[in-house]
Amino acid sequence: MHRTNPNDTDFVIWANMRKLRIYHEYTYRQISKLLGIPYTTYSNYENKRARPPIEVLIGLSEIYLITVEDIVKSDMVFKLRGV
Repeated sequence: MHRTNPNDTDFVIWANMRKLRIYHEYTYRQISKLLGIPYTTYSNYENKRARPPIEVLIGLSEIYLITVEDIVKSDMVFKLRGV
């Protein structure tokens, strides 16, 4: 796994991945299975140990029916009430 220094976008992505998963009531294992990646890999993305590749962001956008831009740039707190 390649680690790089996180930037502001990384923190937005990590936070949004978690907010979306919780809002849609998925576990790490469920969402990783839908994405076709190991549970530990998804956990590393959400727990700020690695950056998710674009393929994962595209997969998440398809699962949650949102755009990749929503995941990368938006503050999902305002889009997902109660999370």
